[in-house]
Amino acid sequence: MKTFKPITIRPSFDKSKPTLVYGFGIAGIHYLGELISEGCEIAAIFDRNPLFHSYEYKNIPVSPIEEIENYSRDFNVIIAVGRPEEVEELLFKLGFKHIFHIELGCHDAPFYAQSWYERSNPLIVYGLNKIKATHIQSLLDEGVQITAIIDPDPSLHDTMYSDIPVVSPDKISNYGKNINILIAVRKYKYTVTGQLLELGFKNLYYAEFGYEVDLINTFSAHREYFKSIIDENSSKIEVARKLFTEPKSIEVFNAAIDAFGNGNWERLEATCEPEYSIMPTDILPRGEHEVLVECGAFNGGSVDLFMSEVDYKYDKAYAFEPNEPEFEALESKYSSNDKVEVHRLAICDTDGFVNFGGDNTVASANISEGEGDTPSTKLDSFFVGSDKQIPTLIRMDIEGAEISALHGSKKLIREHLPNLCISAYHRITDYWEVPMLIAELGGDPGYELYMRHYFSWFDTMCFAKRKALSQ
Repeated sequence: MKTFKPITIRPSFDKSKPTLVYGFGIAGIHYLGELISEGCEIAAIFDRNPLFHSYEYKNIPVSPIEEIENYSRDFNVIIAVGRPEEVEELLFKLGFKHIFHIELGCHDAPFYAQSWYERSNPLIVYGLNKIKATHIQSLLDEGVQITAIIDPDPSLHDTMYSDIPVVSPDKISNYGKNINILIAVRKYKYTVTGQLLELGFKNLYYAEFGYEVDLINTFSAHREYFKSIIDENSSKIEVARKLFTEPKSIEVFNAAIDAFGNGNWERLEATCEPEYSIMPTDILPRGEHEVLVECGAFNGGSVDLFMSEVDYKYDKAYAFEPNEPEFEALESKYSSNDKVEVHRLAICDTDGFVNFGGDNTVASANISEGEGDTPSTKLDSFFVGSDKQIPTLIRMDIEGAEISALHGSKKLIREHLPNLCISAYHRITDYWEVPMLIAELGGDPGYELYMRHYFSWFDTMCFAKRKALSQ
């Protein structure tokens, strides 16, 4: 399944005009082929993320957004990002007249609302515990025939759900290969997909998170590119690997490299933890006076998880969020909690203001110095020498800006050795650069390093536990 609605071409969309596409993320990649097949001439592709600037799509290079001013204002421009307001404002200022949006679908939309879904075929749902009850009911209400629900949980086998039998995965071969299968598991969807394809099933759809499958297709298409990066950094990879001593962490690290280098996503999926945690009990201790620094707080989910994991016994939580709408929502959410401070700041290695390109997509936090309107700070500047409480735990999940943020925290880390929970997956180089930088900043006594993986291909976290607590 694709989780995007079909592109809406307005009557004023003139296919005879060359077209510029902004956004080489999920939506952009998905629809570029459709645009070309519809007879559209794609003159250029743009994205704020420097990671994509070495990419090409059908011999069309991906360029920085600043270069769009070199093109005719009479060209069509299609915006393919989730939050188009900032880009749209820039295009209007530059004088572009023909601006269009790709409409993104929401996860709650019925998956079968796709033109290529064969509704005449019966349906099997794979993963009862992971699909929303509303999805099942909406399918039934629409008259979709659900033949069976497949789930690996033995306690569910030979039971009924809304008069639909729930059976074990080994019985799926009893159904015809032309049947539609709705895959509703997230963590192991690549493994399940591979198994079903090997059995000869072809009509596979995804209840949610189908965009993650599109991303893996994209990664696979660029496997040689990723492999070249891995080969070029082989010595660094070996150094980073030796920083881990725990077998589980070594396997997560090796599985991530194998996935990007050889396309073995099933191996990476096999390392998934059963539950997400920012303070795993087998790695980090949980005291009664913890002070959290949450970089990239978004909707506050990780702050809430922190509170829960320490049983609400903590001293302070500092939540940093650079995007204004999310910041305002966080302010409102925690307005009655005097132990939570919310700041609209991008955490990086720069004090002042930065250009911040964030559209809530993978690797979307593209921070660059210069004249910008997003306030920024180093954690060193915010904490060192101030009356703020020194953090005991720093968590960073800031869409690719972790290296910059760590550099801006080097004095805080060296002097106080807070425990760390740092995302290490937004850029392929993060898998080795993040642990290497943490080890360098920690000095002596330094840290014990761990790596954990939480979802299908993303949310690989590098944990650092100060050695003073482990001895």
